[in-house]
Amino acid sequence: MRRRLQPLLALAALLALAPPALAGAPSPLVATRLTVANAANLLFAGTDADGGIDDWYLSNGIVELIVDDVGPQTDLPLGVTPPPKQSEAGFTGGSLIDFGLVGADNDQLVQVFTVGGLSTSNFVLYDSIEAFPDPPIAKIVVTGRVLGFNVAPEDLEVVTEYSVAPGEPYALVTTTVTNQSAEAAGARRPRRAGRGRSGRDAREQPVRDLEPRAQRVREHAG
Repeated sequence: MRRRLQPLLALAALLALAPPALAGAPSPLVATRLTVANAANLLFAGTDADGGIDDWYLSNGIVELIVDDVGPQTDLPLGVTPPPKQSEAGFTGGSLIDFGLVGADNDQLVQVFTVGGLSTSNFVLYDSIEAFPDPPIAKIVVTGRVLGFNVAPEDLEVVTEYSVAPGEPYALVTTTVTNQSAEAAGARRPRRAGRGRSGRDAREQPVRDLEPRAQRVREHAG
């Protein structure tokens, strides 16, 4: 019995001393733009799959998602001013259009897009997108501005990060709005017609102001 235990103990000791990953082993984290070269390996299917070439792919080997591209629509005739790329309800891209488990081809997500003040009057218009694949967290970052407030959209900077971490069965979406103006940014969002708790007609409900030079952060895991 002792002779049988000795090799097992030696193996256990080697495993305890071994590093958590072999040097040079590929990382499960992927954050990249979809291209003709990699689309066949990275695109995934599902009942609502919409992603394609020039969109952006993010995965940690457990979950995978696609963010639609940001920028002007370039496949138009000469002389036509290219509008921003648009997908579903999002005006400018930068929204989550596909999400599923790796290898399952089970995307059932139509779209997730960002608005301010819980109103589609306050759409976020994105104008840039970038991938950051390096550990410990891979992410796709889109930047832009938000409409519908009493300060210029250029003064309301928006940064949305789609991120995944190794071993986690979800992705995290974090949106940060920074008021770069010298005055508080306020908006009013429509509310269902009727009477409020005070008994008065309440068609609009104020949104808490964002103070000058301040930030507001919202996180969602899915």
